[in-house]
Amino acid sequence: MAKTLTIAHDAGGAEMIAAWCKAHPEEGPFFHIASGPAVRAFEKRGLDVQAPSPDMESWLQDVARVIAGPGWNSPLEFECIKTAKRMNIPTVVYLDHWMNYRLRFGYPREGWKENLPDEIWVGDEAAIRIAQEEFPGMSISLVPNEHMHEIRESFSAIQSKTKEESDLILFLSEPMSEPTTIFGDHQEVSFDEFSVLQDLISRVKGSTYRLVVRMHPSESKEKYQSFGVEISDEPELLVDLARARVIVGMSTMALAHAAACGKAVWSIWPDLGKTNPPLPVPGIRTVSRAVEIALP
Repeated sequence: MAKTLTIAHDAGGAEMIAAWCKAHPEEGPFFHIASGPAVRAFEKRGLDVQAPSPDMESWLQDVARVIAGPGWNSPLEFECIKTAKRMNIPTVVYLDHWMNYRLRFGYPREGWKENLPDEIWVGDEAAIRIAQEEFPGMSISLVPNEHMHEIRESFSAIQSKTKEESDLILFLSEPMSEPTTIFGDHQEVSFDEFSVLQDLISRVKGSTYRLVVRMHPSESKEKYQSFGVEISDEPELLVDLARARVIVGMSTMALAHAAACGKAVWSIWPDLGKTNPPLPVPGIRTVSRAVEIALP
């Protein structure tokens, strides 16, 4: 029987794909290829996953379509898309987030369109508007984000047994200063995570609030050692979200998760006015400086 092959390395796209596959078994059978952080996204949902092998064409035997979740750590997904297109197998990319859509495919480098799939999926109305502007003429579909539904359900259970700490501000870090694509591109912004965290530290200083930093999965816990800030050692994101009174970050997808859970969420985006807010999500308030955050 012809099957759907899914392929991912980074956690963001993998979570969306794995959640959709789990919610829609009728779209299968599925054959999951994953590496790096993506492996856990499939395994925690009880989905069988295989590691990549050198012979890509062998994966694609008896495959009716490919669904990929390209990230910024692996070229594997683009290699698979190109191979599948040569074999006349329909390809789909499920985009997470709302930023850097064309940049993810290598724009504006020569030949960047060769990395494009036959179809793009996005998870909400804001994303489909952005994708239609970025990829005019392409087939773009709104495929509801099942991962957000999972988060709301899981958070409800965690919240019932986790006490919110009224003085806790949680900063969700992310590697803004690192390349954002496998092509080595950086976001075209005038700031980084270090300057934003320092701004937030200044905002909290002298108040009754306690600041805790939650590191991005790709970051070292020693990254902010010179800042003297408390680093969360909680393995589960939703527990940290439940504990915090206020959630602050920049553009990490975890801010959207926090908003979906009904938390007070702020995005600090110093280039606001020059660029659009990075997270066009209900419940996220975007400011250019930490001093603009209205603490309860």
